[in-house]
Amino acid sequence: MDKESEKPKSQSKMKKWIKRLFFIFGGFFLVLILLGILIPIIFKKDIKAKIDEEIAKSVNAHVYFDIDKFGLSMFSNFPNITVSMEDFGVVGKDKFKGDTLTAVKEFEVEVDVWSVLFSDKIQVRGIYLDSPKIYAKVLKDGTANWDIMKADTTQKDEKKPEKDKSDTTQTNFNVGIKRWKIKNADIVYADAATPMYASITKLTHKGSGNFTQAVFDLKTKTTVDKIDFGYENVRYVENKSIDVDLTLNMDMEKNKFTFKQNAIKINEFVFKFDGFVQMVGNDINMDIKYAAKENEFKNILSLVPGVYTEMEEFQKMKTEGKFAFDGFVKGTYNEKKYPAFGLNFKVSDALFQYPDLPTSVNNINIDVSVGNKTSDLEKTVVDLKKLHLDLGRNPIDAKARVEGLSNFKIDANVVAKLNLADLSKMFPMPDIIVRGLFGLNATAKGVYNASSMPNLAAKLTLTNGYAKSKEFPEALDKLTLDASVTNTTGDYKDSEVHVKDLSWTLDNKPFSVKANVVNFADITYDAQMKGVIDLAKVTHIYPLEGMSLAGIIRADITTAGKMSYIDKEQYDKLPTSGEIDISKFSFVSKEDLPQGFKITEAITKFTPKTITLEKFHGFAGKSDIHATGTISNYIPYVFKGHTIKGNVVFKSRRFVVDEWMDSTEGETGKAGSTTVTTTTTTSEGSSTTVSDEVTLVTVPKNIDFVLNSQIDEVEYEDLEIKNIKGKIIVKDGRVLLNGLKFNMLEGGFTMSGAYDTYDVTHPKYDFKMNINRLSIGKAHSSFSVVKKLIPMAQNITGFLSTNLKVSGGLSQYMTPLLDNSLNGFGSIKLTQTQVKGSGMLKNLSMVTGIQELKELNIAGVNIQTEIKNGKMTYQPFDLKVGNYNLNVRGSNDVDGTLNFKVDIDAPKGKIGQSATTAISRLAGVNFDKSDRVNVKLGITGPVNDPKIKVIGSSVQDQVKKVVDDKIEEGKDKAKEVLADAQKRADAIMAEARQKVDAAKAEARKKLDEAKKQADAEYNKFVAAKLNEVQNPLLKAAAKKVAEKAGTKIKQKAYSRAEHEFQKQLQLSNKIIEAAETRRKKVLEEANQKVDNINKKK
Repeated sequence: MDKESEKPKSQSKMKKWIKRLFFIFGGFFLVLILLGILIPIIFKKDIKAKIDEEIAKSVNAHVYFDIDKFGLSMFSNFPNITVSMEDFGVVGKDKFKGDTLTAVKEFEVEVDVWSVLFSDKIQVRGIYLDSPKIYAKVLKDGTANWDIMKADTTQKDEKKPEKDKSDTTQTNFNVGIKRWKIKNADIVYADAATPMYASITKLTHKGSGNFTQAVFDLKTKTTVDKIDFGYENVRYVENKSIDVDLTLNMDMEKNKFTFKQNAIKINEFVFKFDGFVQMVGNDINMDIKYAAKENEFKNILSLVPGVYTEMEEFQKMKTEGKFAFDGFVKGTYNEKKYPAFGLNFKVSDALFQYPDLPTSVNNINIDVSVGNKTSDLEKTVVDLKKLHLDLGRNPIDAKARVEGLSNFKIDANVVAKLNLADLSKMFPMPDIIVRGLFGLNATAKGVYNASSMPNLAAKLTLTNGYAKSKEFPEALDKLTLDASVTNTTGDYKDSEVHVKDLSWTLDNKPFSVKANVVNFADITYDAQMKGVIDLAKVTHIYPLEGMSLAGIIRADITTAGKMSYIDKEQYDKLPTSGEIDISKFSFVSKEDLPQGFKITEAITKFTPKTITLEKFHGFAGKSDIHATGTISNYIPYVFKGHTIKGNVVFKSRRFVVDEWMDSTEGETGKAGSTTVTTTTTTSEGSSTTVSDEVTLVTVPKNIDFVLNSQIDEVEYEDLEIKNIKGKIIVKDGRVLLNGLKFNMLEGGFTMSGAYDTYDVTHPKYDFKMNINRLSIGKAHSSFSVVKKLIPMAQNITGFLSTNLKVSGGLSQYMTPLLDNSLNGFGSIKLTQTQVKGSGMLKNLSMVTGIQELKELNIAGVNIQTEIKNGKMTYQPFDLKVGNYNLNVRGSNDVDGTLNFKVDIDAPKGKIGQSATTAISRLAGVNFDKSDRVNVKLGITGPVNDPKIKVIGSSVQDQVKKVVDDKIEEGKDKAKEVLADAQKRADAIMAEARQKVDAAKAEARKKLDEAKKQADAEYNKFVAAKLNEVQNPLLKAAAKKVAEKAGTKIKQKAYSRAEHEFQKQLQLSNKIIEAAETRRKKVLEEANQKVDNINKKK
């Protein structure tokens, strides 16, 4: 009975504990839920500030997000925590300013709640992305917009300990993802360096798999509405849709991945994989088979470019026939071996017919295989056993077998007879009309490599050809082609190409070409070209992407020769004669020549030695150009890259320089113009702010031109340069000016000298200038060199005339280097000049008490100057201001620091009390009986607020001896103080210079190494491009193209290297600045002691 009575009591206690536990855990989860709701609200400013701080530390890009759309939730994936953010993205800086790298509508991360509460490692269980937009971009110089992470400089010089692979405490996150999803993504990859382009539109992807397990199934589902891919301006994949359903068995311990259920669909073509891929050390072992899952011909037809445009229209197409597609990859892949592989593709008795068109493409039979049963790629065989189709009543037959990938063993034949008018009965061509009888019969058998060719026999004909587009009214009529290619021995020397007739009529204007090329071992050619070409009409028939071309060309040219004559430079054996007349020519290229180039009229005549430019009128961008003259050595220039020579009379009414300055705008593409402000520091530490928009204009070394120039007006930045006359010589990588005259900034210039880029790593200039009546104010506002070398010019109005010789180095941004390379000398004459608002004159007037010194009117003053190692020095010159006589000499640095001495001879009563007191203390006498006094002043410091110091005086003879005696008394002690101070000051600067010299040497070493690397990359790039071209006919042209592209890449690398070099020098400059501050302080303290000594005396 007692036991039975105790039972309800124990049950009652149990219920109470359960109830308590329920409240405890319920309250706990309620607190978590409340925290998840309140934390983002209460601490959102702190959270955003912390995120911004971390982004600024590590990311060189603008990251935008709205903290109000940051959230924590326990409900979305209960019981796990979901962290979400909406509407965030990353936008580029500098060269990629305005380019959006990525923009995401919504981003969610699912985190395991128990790992947050009870583990030191947070486990990520799911990721969700909604509508991400990704734009990956590479410029021509190889710079990528996703390279936005800042370098970690915190442990730059410290050797970081290696992580223990078994240590799992290195990170606070454990990415044990079980599911993920990407919805509605758009991805664009644009690589201008390759060039390559890829676009993926509306990608949706989801997957699941437990990555915390050793063996699991990875299930993914991917759909893409549209994918495009192009390489080197050729579109290889266009408007293809993709649907992938794939399950992989993932054995993470063995690194083995096995295909299970899967289907891959491209447009309507569906295929599958079986087998596995396994990574063992450096090897990848694989045994994969693949095959089509369906065999209707219509499925494979959907892959043909232009056929599959819209699903609805494609389904209306009539098709018959079957196809088979299968293959395998089996073996080991590593650096030395390739797996065996095979691919088989067959089409049997197929046809297709567009709806609403009367004729079908019939009897389509294809049997092709590609295979290699070894690990040697050279033993690959491509075997087209059969290709036949009937385009209505026009049969096409081909077969080909090619063995090898470098020594091509070829056995091929193709025969085609085609009435072009029948094409419109089989293919939708509503806007195009074509007619003519086309024939092709070609056979090739033998080996093709660098030393041999297959036996060839090919005949290509077109008669009564006609082509017309609805978009353009004129037809290409009377198209005729009769050409043949033969080789009977397999030797290059026995190859022959004969173009008996290539002719057409466009808008009643005939054009014809005849040519013969024989002996490919020593290419021997003769050709004739005669007729009229309307380029605008040609481009309507054959559009040029990204370019606009128009103009009328009338040509009558005959040429002949041998490649060996060119190699031996026997150009007199290359008879070339005739005439080319050009009118209404215009060319615009969005990428290479956006400014455009026009020729309104041109007449040129050719001989083997010269091109005579009888008449040339046109426009380069906004600039009109007119020229006559001769050009010689053009054949060696074209074929061998030798120097081309010319003597040309060049005229222009208005030439706009700004639009031709090389900038990053062409490389930022859609982003528009980008200006990057950069501080370029000279080798001695001085700096100048430049724009990355303008880079060095390199003068080609293989051009030798004399331009007898007459230009009425040149526009460059904010300058107007007028009435340019003189000789401009372009030679050996330099632009030489010979007595060039022009007007600018209200002054007349006569200029000789050189702009020199022969050594592109160290460009320089050397000019001699005679300038008459130049506006000083305008010169100061227009030229950085004037601002740096003559800082006082900011307060001077009026005119100067000068004979000046100046030379120095240039940065890779075409700005003068204000360092020890800057040197020169000359004279400056000031006329009708007023100095007003000068901080120096204001302080000078304040110290001396002479009000007349606040403003100066100067006329007829000649100043001899010298520029040495970047410092401007002025020889003594005299000024008369009212009843005052001034003698001035001194110097200023490029940073605006003045160091001048001024002697003022003035009536004693005109000197202010402070100056009189200072002079009396120095002299130790009273000047009441003196009529005039000569005040000696020192002017040091920045130009806007220099320090004025009385450093001595002389009176009339009656006080001179007293002054001398007083000075002599304190002389020894003052000397001792000054000598000690100078010794300490010199030691400070010596130590600083030692550190700076070491830093400069290291920076120079890195610069040289970077340039050597750039040179090596240039040579590698050119060699690689030449290796891609096997045809000797194309080698010379390919070399010029490769060298031009390589030079651009190398110059960009030089610019980056020098920019980094200048940055390092700027850091070393701070050492000098700090030392200079200490040096000045030591000397100032010593001078103060000397002043005290003099006061006591």
